[in-house]
Formats: sequence, C-alpha cells, structure tokens
Amino acid sequence: MRASGLGLVLSVLLLVACGGDDTTPPVVSNNDDDDGGTTNRCVDEDGDGAGRRCGMSDCDDNDPEVTNECFLCTGADPEEGCPCDEGTPPELCTPDNMNDTMMVNGQLLQCTEGARYCHEPPGVEPGTFVWGDCMGVFTLVN
Repeated sequence: MRASGLGLVLSVLLLVACGGDDTTPPVVSNNDDDDGGTTNRCVDEDGDGAGRRCGMSDCDDNDPEVTNECFLCTGADPEEGCPCDEGTPPELCTPDNMNDTMMVNGQLLQCTEGARYCHEPPGVEPGTFVWGDCMGVFTLVN
C-alpha cells in the first residue's frame, strides 16, 4: 500500500511537470487604454501585426502598409537597397555562396569573401545611389 501511494504521488508530479505552457501570450489590442488584463500586450493600431510590444516595431502605426522600414537602413553595416553616397568604397560582407568553388579556364576558384558596392541602379532617378547585394569575391586556389 505504501508503494502504491508513492506511485500515485509520482504520477501526479509527472503530470504537473509535463503540463502545457502556462505562459500567457501577449494580448493584441487596438486601444492604448485597454491592457487586456496584462502588462505585456501588443498594441497594434493599424492591424498589420507590428506595433509596441508586438515583436516587430512599426514606423507608422496608423498605416497598415508600413511596418519596420524606417529601421532597416539604420544599422552599422550597409544593407541592400539602402542609400549611400556616390564614391563610397565597398564594404566587406558574407555572401550566400561563401566557400563555393568553380573552375574557370582550368583554374579552381573559391569564394573567400564578399563585398557590397554602392551603385546607381538602372531605372532610378539619376544621382540616386544604393548598396547592392553582397557579391562573392573568388580567388585562385593554390
């Protein structure tokens, strides 16, 4: 009887330990004054999934077509499509094809680094310069 009582206690503890996630997800609210009964609510005024405490910031919470675009070009490293000044030297980056190899005229080349260039893309207003994609730079393998 004593062993079965211990088994019952262990079974109950196991059920409690294996229970579901009891954390409350953030409440989405379209009203700043409505906290949904919690302090970790997501406030999304325009219903685009971005806003205060929603996991993604919103540059204009009154326009559902705008989310975090205003933050995309503010980092230390340049990103594709972000503005740059004509003549800005290339920046090193890590390309998607890093360490890939290819044969050119019987020579083995390997992508050993990447570079992003400031350029004037076709079809934009003249004098508009932006950072391009991170391009792989291939070097001769000895």
